[in-house]
Amino acid sequence: MIVLKKTLCGEKEVEGDQLPLLKKPTPVMALVKNLMFHMIHIEKLQQQQQQQEEEQQEQQQHLYTNSQVLASVYLSKLG
Repeated sequence: MIVLKKTLCGEKEVEGDQLPLLKKPTPVMALVKNLMFHMIHIEKLQQQQQQQEEEQQEQQQHLYTNSQVLASVYLSKLG
């Protein structure tokens, strides 16, 4: 496999197995790590948002139920 290797004078074709082994974290590895961190953070935020939406729906349901009870009590006192 032939790979283009960037040098100070430009690019040079090098056989793939002639490339040095990577011993230090590369910028690509750092980007992948950063991306994974953000994906996990986004997932947590989505879970929090879903939980808040569920709680809001539950509160709205309670409010609706309470309104129905109050309306029926009010109507029963009128009639």
